Amino acid sequence: DDLIYARNFYIALLSDDGVSLDFPYSIDERDPVRRSRKLTNGLTEYVIKTRHALLADRPRLNELLKQGELEGHGALAYSWLGVPLLRDEEVVGVIAVQSYSPDVSFSPHDQNLLTFVAHNIGNGLARQRAQEHLRVAQIGERLRAEQRLTYQATHDGLTGLPHRPHLLDRLSSAIERARHGDGQAFAVLFLDLDRFKLVNDSIGHAAGD
Repeated sequence: DDLIYARNFYIALLSDDGVSLDFPYSIDERDPVRRSRKLTNGLTEYVIKTRHALLADRPRLNELLKQGELEGHGALAYSWLGVPLLRDEEVVGVIAVQSYSPDVSFSPHDQNLLTFVAHNIGNGLARQRAQEHLRVAQIGERLRAEQRLTYQATHDGLTGLPHRPHLLDRLSSAIERARHGDGQAFAVLFLDLDRFKLVNDSIGHAAGD
């Protein structure tokens, strides 16, 4: 508070699909609870759209309203300052302060300070996203490994076909469903090769496979 008037301060972040705003932090004299909302033509969206900071007093805000650049939401501030939050050169949100008192107005110095704060928050968001990507990649690789193990445990290594234990397990499930479940009929097709036992007995099961 000694550096910048921050009695009314919030951080807004674009949702992943880019259609709404979330407010992970907000403190405001007039609006104690700032809920997530769909994108409109508010001041926050104006900063996101233009990709530039906005430092505006009441006359400037009224001018933007008259031009149709903005739609009013709640009490109109006497002074408003918003700076885009960048993550890897992409605008992902806004950090903003505002004043409802004519005795408090923001200056270019305040804009420079808030830009510095936004830069540090943006760097933090970039690191967080990198960690999230790493975590997602690790989870994905673990799932793929589990799928490979499951496949190897239920399929023949040579042919890639479901092996005998897998067949017996599926057959038991089908019998159980037919008896106590949906009653759905099933059939088993059995193929045999005459005198194939001679191959296994003479040159071994590996060659027979």
